[in-house]
Amino acid sequence: SHYAGPLGDKINIKHLLLTGMAIAMIGAWVMTFFRIELNLFLIFASMILFGVGVGTVFGPSTSLGISSVSRSYVGVASGALTTVQEIGGSVGLALVGMVIRSMEKVQLSTQLQKEGVVLSDRMQAKIRSLLSSYEQLTAYLSHQSAELRNQVLEAFRASFMYGFEGGMWLCVGVVACTIISIFFMLRKAT
Repeated sequence: SHYAGPLGDKINIKHLLLTGMAIAMIGAWVMTFFRIELNLFLIFASMILFGVGVGTVFGPSTSLGISSVSRSYVGVASGALTTVQEIGGSVGLALVGMVIRSMEKVQLSTQLQKEGVVLSDRMQAKIRSLLSSYEQLTAYLSHQSAELRNQVLEAFRASFMYGFEGGMWLCVGVVACTIISIFFMLRKAT
């Protein structure tokens, strides 16, 4: 974001916004390939791409939004833009979290059935409630047989990765829609 401002003075802001969103989308797309056994370079590269992409968009979009209003409304425009960015970030994070969690819960049952694990309804409910905490799940399963514990933990890992992939596909879709919106909005403005 720090370097995007000066770039916005040298490069057409439309191109800068579209490029930044495309870089962010590529970063999110790479994240859809995350698996349990993963190369740390892939994690690092995808996070860098996503961060650079989002950082490239924030400064120029703020400049574009503020420059389009009269000088007397710059403070209001800046506040409104910041509010929209904060709300968008919060709602986006909540939606991605909801997708991850929902897909994770559904996949857990599928994974357990695939492993041939039969659990009581009470135990399944308890395991589902612990999906967000690997440590608590491990502690809960510590008194179970090693075979059952390993099967459940393997199902847990596979379920999390399945949910994470779905959440990242949601990010890719939202960013793609944003790119299309930016393209058409800025096409009309120029």
